[in-house]
Amino acid sequence: MAEPAHRPLARTQRLAGWAYFGLEAMIFGGLLAAFAGWRTGALILLAGLGGTFGIHLTVGIAGYRESMRRPWPAVRALDDDDDDW
Repeated sequence: MAEPAHRPLARTQRLAGWAYFGLEAMIFGGLLAAFAGWRTGALILLAGLGGTFGIHLTVGIAGYRESMRRPWPAVRALDDDDDDW
């Protein structure tokens, strides 16, 4: 069976799902610890928020790269004559 021309993001999405789960646990635990008066809880909360932002960027970049590596469709160019300067 022929292999697809592009590799799907299933592995990246699966890893991102587990990372989101762990970071949400960090955020929730840090929030509870911060409300309990522990300064370390606030730092854990901020680390979870920063990690979530990093995962969002990673998944976005990986999705962009995956979509740009796909084969481009063979379509004819548009006849556009309204670009006279």
